Amino acid sequence: GDDGDGDGDGDGDGEAASSFGLKVGDRVAYTAFVGSYARYSLVPLSQLVRIPDAVTTQDAVACMTQGLTAHYLTTDAHADLLKAGDWCLIYAVGSGTCRWAAQMAKLRGYRVIGTASRGKAVEATGDGACDELIILDEAAGGKSHADYSSIDVVHRVMEITGGEG
Repeated sequence: GDDGDGDGDGDGDGEAASSFGLKVGDRVAYTAFVGSYARYSLVPLSQLVRIPDAVTTQDAVACMTQGLTAHYLTTDAHADLLKAGDWCLIYAVGSGTCRWAAQMAKLRGYRVIGTASRGKAVEATGDGACDELIILDEAAGGKSHADYSSIDVVHRVMEITGGEG
């Protein structure tokens, strides 16, 4: 794995840690560091992010890769193609990264259409990030995998957007 968390035990220079806004005992998270499946990891200070008290460790670690990916996709990747008020289609909004992306797209002023399997519809609508939700049937075999052949997504998007797409 390359995401992780821990309590800053510190083996180094407390002054150096403070220059990164950290101190021994802080809860920290990190990403892009191979070796997080280990019980202990020696991670450079520059890769650590202090976890605020109001944030759970689980949310902080999820944010490190899922949140950063969603942020990149909603701000940098083809950012010049969308502006506030435009429709944005995000597949699988019941999943981690795509749910974050829907929330971030909404914050940027996009009108969000999400897709989700019937089994993930509750998670997909729980935070109000989607203006419209296209619910797909479950794929054979269950496990909340969406069957994208169960509905004509393009047709449904055209209906929702009044033909704008």
